[in-house]
Amino acid sequence: MSARWIERYSNGEELAVWQELHSLDPVPRGSALQAEAQKVVDETMRRARHNIALLIARLNSAGYEFVDTNSGSHARNTPHVPPSKDAPAHIEFLEALVGPLPLTIASWILNVGDVNLLGNHPAWPERDMQTDALVVEFELSAYEDRYPDQSARDYFEEEFRNWSENVAEYGLDDVGRFALPFAPDAFHKINVSGGEAYGIYLPDGSVDAMSRIDGRDVRFVNYLRECFACGGFPGARSLPGIPELAQGLLPI
Repeated sequence: MSARWIERYSNGEELAVWQELHSLDPVPRGSALQAEAQKVVDETMRRARHNIALLIARLNSAGYEFVDTNSGSHARNTPHVPPSKDAPAHIEFLEALVGPLPLTIASWILNVGDVNLLGNHPAWPERDMQTDALVVEFELSAYEDRYPDQSARDYFEEEFRNWSENVAEYGLDDVGRFALPFAPDAFHKINVSGGEAYGIYLPDGSVDAMSRIDGRDVRFVNYLRECFACGGFPGARSLPGIPELAQGLLPI
């Protein structure tokens, strides 16, 4: 069955193929099974990047204002930063810090980059609405611009250190698994005190990451699918322009 994953995926069986990939135990690194799964993962991320580019073009055409609503500064926000030349080294850094990354996350870092759709749409009734705009930042390419006194690596190391200290004090059962943050929650995205950051549980040698999103656990690919179904704004399903944004995006 694995030998046909990419063929079936390319022929429109996206949901069925991902259901099978999600049912796998962690796959041995360097195995034939991993190689076949990797083909689907990389094609999924290629489609995700295509969709993101199309969403950004459509938003620009609609007069969308890409600004940093997370801090309230409303400084200009760069919606997509492609993978840097240091992306492979960043994966090595993360794996040295917390253990194996799922195939989807490593592929996102290598093939997609950082995405941040925060901002305001001229057709929406008010500024800084809670739209839960798509944000996925694993390289944190813009982090040092926001916080010049701390590097992205410093940030991830501090997050892991704080988690480790909490586990030492309270125990793993109370603290829970480490979740590497990749986005603010829906409230913090509009500079309102809210819940925990969206993150992926690590270490994880699976094909796809289990993500912590708004208090629920969901596979990373399924989360992306939810976001694309809403044009990149899963908290704004009923707002004007959402159906047009979502129309014709590639299925993942």
